[in-house]
Amino acid sequence: MKRYYKKWKKLLAIWMAAALVSGIGEIRMMADAAQGDGYKNAVSQEMGDVGFVTPEAKKAHRASRAIVQLTAHSRVSGAQWEPDMDLSDDYMRSKIDFYVQYQGDSANELVGAAYTIQWMEEDGTVLSGSPENAGNYTVKIILDNSLAGTAELVTDTFTFRISQMDLKYAILGLYGGKPGQPQWTGEPVLPEEPYVANSSYTLPEDCYELMFIEGKNCIEPGRAYVKAVGKGPNVKGEKEFQYQIIKKKLDRAYFAEEMTKSFVYDQTPKSPLLEGDYENISSTEYLYYFDELENRIEGSFGRLGRRNKIGRAH
Repeated sequence: MKRYYKKWKKLLAIWMAAALVSGIGEIRMMADAAQGDGYKNAVSQEMGDVGFVTPEAKKAHRASRAIVQLTAHSRVSGAQWEPDMDLSDDYMRSKIDFYVQYQGDSANELVGAAYTIQWMEEDGTVLSGSPENAGNYTVKIILDNSLAGTAELVTDTFTFRISQMDLKYAILGLYGGKPGQPQWTGEPVLPEEPYVANSSYTLPEDCYELMFIEGKNCIEPGRAYVKAVGKGPNVKGEKEFQYQIIKKKLDRAYFAEEMTKSFVYDQTPKSPLLEGDYENISSTEYLYYFDELENRIEGSFGRLGRRNKIGRAH
């Protein structure tokens, strides 16, 4: 009796285990059926009533329900610094493209203008606008909330380098001064209020320094030389310029006032008498003589009166 009881207990355990396995299998079959029916219903609503769901339909349905993952790409990686360089949002938007990750399909139409451009310095400082100085920057693209649930950026940053202007290769000229300037002074001289510029912009004064060149003229009348040397974060190198120093012009009106205008003739040629030392004047002479009635006397000394009038001094 005892042995029979043990055998019955063993059979009961086997039967319960079999029932449990069978129940789990039925549950799984029921769940799979419910899931399949739900998937079939979802696809049917979009694709029409179908008797079965193909693998291709399943794949298409999953793709339609997934958020599109995008990468941002810039067609320019940098620029050279200039006083009026354009790194505005309009310019950058014209250079930025969006692609579907792994597929390479363009997503520009999907994104449109629904994003913001953010500039950051190397240390992570966020700029309030586009950069003004040379350096290395990071550009971050932030999608608008209108694309939430539709698209997301997997790659949302790229680097952008603004290189310094090298004066050696820049197309620039030296300008300034007035007609007839600069005149000789005996000291190094430059055109009045000189500046460096081209047809597009004037180089800011804090970006360079004008320096005379050792061994090249900057004093005597004729061709003179000066160089611009870059300084600050945006400009480097140097560039040589030429300009003209002209001979100093004498103020004839001044000398006419200072010269002796009347004297008693003693039958010898007269020379203007100047008080003081006038640098760079080697000699002076009267060119014409007039009598007391202001009539010009022709010929060498002629019959002179007591008055004369100077026409030109040299």
